Amino acid sequence: MRNRVSIHDRVKKVIQIFCGFLLMGGILVNFSDIIARNIAGRSIPWAQQITVWCVIMVSFLVMGLLIKDGTHISVEFIYAKLTGISKKIMTFIHSLVIAFVSCFLLIGGISLVISIYDRGTQRGMGTWQAPLWIVYLACMVIGLAIAAVYGIYMLIRAFKDFAK
Repeated sequence: MRNRVSIHDRVKKVIQIFCGFLLMGGILVNFSDIIARNIAGRSIPWAQQITVWCVIMVSFLVMGLLIKDGTHISVEFIYAKLTGISKKIMTFIHSLVIAFVSCFLLIGGISLVISIYDRGTQRGMGTWQAPLWIVYLACMVIGLAIAAVYGIYMLIRAFKDFAK
């Protein structure tokens, strides 16, 4: 019998590999900057910005996966002591908050990207000249969209569980 892989597992694997490459790229750029600064006496002007953006992109992209897997920060010591209906209520409230906050932040992120694009802000940050709207779209909107999808999924699952 063939082992079936869910869409979530495939997306998760792609995001994990992409984030691994992003982190490795950030580390290599930072390492190269340190070597250049200590051996040649000159820093790479854009190295710090690339490293920071790699870490920010990874943080936002992984956020949705952590929500889906339940490995995000939570108040576990209270939740572990709950049983029965109180645990179902807490799970529903928790899922409702995550879904609401994720969707709210996603809408805000989309508004920010549209605002930056409409203003024609094409300049990049410092020496890295990628348009800001592309940077924010890549690191914020995509990550928040993943978080919103999983937040809504958790809310639906919690509602079904609560209705039982």
